[in-house]
Amino acid sequence: MGAGASAGALPDTVTLDEAKAYAGDAWTDDAQKAFDASASNGTTTKEAIAAYEQEQRRAATKLQASIRGQQERKNPTPPPEKTKANVGKEQFVASLMTLVALAVDGLPKGFRSTKARRNKLLRNFAGDADRCCGQAFATTMSEDTVQFLVAFVPGLGACSAIIAPLWKLLRGTLLVCALRGHDLSLPQTRARVLYAMAGTKAEAVAAGAMSTVVETAAQALFVYLCSGVPGASMLPVGAAVSSLVDTEAAVAGKAGLADFRDGSRTIELAEYSEELDPEPSMADRAALAQEMAQKGARAAFDAARDPAKRKAAAQAAVGGAVSTASAAASQASALMGFGKKPT
Repeated sequence: MGAGASAGALPDTVTLDEAKAYAGDAWTDDAQKAFDASASNGTTTKEAIAAYEQEQRRAATKLQASIRGQQERKNPTPPPEKTKANVGKEQFVASLMTLVALAVDGLPKGFRSTKARRNKLLRNFAGDADRCCGQAFATTMSEDTVQFLVAFVPGLGACSAIIAPLWKLLRGTLLVCALRGHDLSLPQTRARVLYAMAGTKAEAVAAGAMSTVVETAAQALFVYLCSGVPGASMLPVGAAVSSLVDTEAAVAGKAGLADFRDGSRTIELAEYSEELDPEPSMADRAALAQEMAQKGARAAFDAARDPAKRKAAAQAAVGGAVSTASAAASQASALMGFGKKPT
């Protein structure tokens, strides 16, 4: 019922005063009504507060999408920019496959790999996978993250409104899958994640080449997001954003989190104790931004995925090394302009 610390820090039963203190300035008439509706003997539960907050976040996301849609209708773009309202099937599938690889493998100085994120979460919660799964979607996206993704997936770059919810749902679902011990290097596992994002529980996905299996699943997600427009060859972004928000709520729910229990395994301490690749710092991202400006996004992406560079990055993290790119630090304040050549 507010925007304070995590509701998980609250006691199991919460009084009105405790709820107000937790919400702070975010306490509203709607919050009061929600409290009254869920209260029994003057108290409510932290689960009720968490559910209310989740609903408020969903409503806020939908409102933002609606406002963007109204602004686009009010100020239509010139003919060359009209494609910003929709995304073609081939664009979507190709971009999604790039995002899957980026989310799974990570990118030195840009994004942490799913396995490294999984290990960190398990260390934070003493190996309790159930508690970790409950935190898999508890992340926010900064504007600079969105801008990085726009550079890597030009197929969706014209429709940046869809990137944030798509990336958040993808990373969260991959993280839950990894927490259940599934091997994300396998194409059928990645396909299973995409099917889950499309609201389909695909326990058994036929083995096959990475490009074929994952592409088929990506096409299934495209069809799901276009469900309101039968036979559509273009993805209506506004409707897709709403679908992604609803799907995130479903996947993050108890039923969704249980979908990956089939074939799961326990991650042991020796495995999740590995640091793997580090969390990128502001200076790291500034250095990558500079590299992208000089080499281009794809060239920087391919170079950064080199196994030798990944190993060096992991060793630097374990040893507590600091990035040696002195120019990166001076560029940190210019992250929003990373697509331009530095002057």
